[in-house]
Amino acid sequence: MDLEVNFSNLWDELEYDDIVETIEAIEREYGMNQSENQPISAPVTTTASTPAKTVTTNSNTKSGMPAKQPRFADTTEADLVKLESARHEKKTMDTTAWAVRLMKEWCKATNHDEKFETLPPDTLCQLLRQFYGSARKENGQPYSKSSLLNIRAALQRYISSPPFNRTINIIRSEQFQSANNVFSGALKVMKRDGKDTSKHYPPITTEDLSKMFDTKVLSMNNPQSLQRLVFFQCQYFYAGGGGKAYEI
Repeated sequence: MDLEVNFSNLWDELEYDDIVETIEAIEREYGMNQSENQPISAPVTTTASTPAKTVTTNSNTKSGMPAKQPRFADTTEADLVKLESARHEKKTMDTTAWAVRLMKEWCKATNHDEKFETLPPDTLCQLLRQFYGSARKENGQPYSKSSLLNIRAALQRYISSPPFNRTINIIRSEQFQSANNVFSGALKVMKRDGKDTSKHYPPITTEDLSKMFDTKVLSMNNPQSLQRLVFFQCQYFYAGGGGKAYEI
């Protein structure tokens, strides 16, 4: 069977309607052949378009990488108070709690307002005058000089810390001059009467000092000996009272 067809002559002889019918026939034939070799696609149904969901992505997020953490921390007031309190060592906080407890016990025993931390400066000054002059141990003996100094410093630390944050200074302010006069007088009377119960460490001897330098335990020959030398000099020249209040 000869399949060669001269299409140029064929198109010239066909009318417009014939051309349309021929094209439709070819399309039907093409569709039939395709259906025999390929699965028929499911009919496409059109529905009302719905607005697409907007997906927000972090511009800084890379593929396979976790999202970048925020640079600045989200801190609450409780976090800030905790950080503010953390500036003191645990030993210092324990001393503060002991002094405050002692002050409140004294206020209760002498019928004074236990909320001394909120009193006006002049009222607090009069309260401290009486406290400094009458504070005693449970056995009735006076506190040592170092203990009284620690008590006064602890009370100052307490009222100037959260949640009170008072700006008054019971140690150096002129508003508390009369209270501090009683405090200084109590220390001198205690020393004069030989009632100061402070326990001092024995001073380091000249022989021990010489030994530490002669053996190069304290020297500038190497970093470790130099560190010891600096620590020793800080303690020896600047840290009175045995260095209990210093953390080096």
